[in-house]
Amino acid sequence: MSKYRPLGLSPDELKRGYDWAYEFFYHWGSILKAASAHTSAKHGLKHFFYSAGWKKFERAWDLVIRIKQLSQMRPLLEAVLAPVAQRVSSSKVPEVTRSNHNLKLWKTTLS
Repeated sequence: MSKYRPLGLSPDELKRGYDWAYEFFYHWGSILKAASAHTSAKHGLKHFFYSAGWKKFERAWDLVIRIKQLSQMRPLLEAVLAPVAQRVSSSKVPEVTRSNHNLKLWKTTLS
């Protein structure tokens, strides 16, 4: 197995740079800023809980994994990682038009 060795950087400099970038990226302010960039509140909350829950509580997750209790956390993980569903009612197409379109589609398909 080979190790990555960048030109012009010592391993210590590389590690310090990685640690700085990690801390900056997962700083509470960065997490909040990224979560608030989403257009829906639900998506923003999911982003926040994923980033904060995973990166700010790494020691807790490490413990859960070490004591073999990750399966107990599965429902929580699945809820946070599940795709954000878009509500149909948020469509710009009026409900009546959507219903008529679906009816026409069914008539065409069944004929």
